[in-house]
Amino acid sequence: GKIVVSNIKSTSLFNGSNLSEGDEVISINDQSCFGISPVDASMLIAEAESTVNIRACKPMNTKEDEVLDQSFIVSATKMSKETKVGIVLTENDKGKIVVSN
Repeated sequence: GKIVVSNIKSTSLFNGSNLSEGDEVISINDQSCFGISPVDASMLIAEAESTVNIRACKPMNTKEDEVLDQSFIVSATKMSKETKVGIVLTENDKGKIVVSN
């Protein structure tokens, strides 16, 4: 399934960026999010020491290679490794929703 941003908290480090609820996450810090779980994706964010780069795209039904052409990158800097970035990721596959933060 695809990893999707389901919530951006008002206190999020990404609040005010181009990232929107419903956007599909392609990669986090250059690690592909295709075929991984929302828990694994959130671990990529949690393991980042400072900068978190998320490559995302608006929802569309296209193949992986076409998605990159229409993607964008948002970046945030965590004060420490423990800093929460304030987004919730879900999986939009077959109606199954797994929430992580």
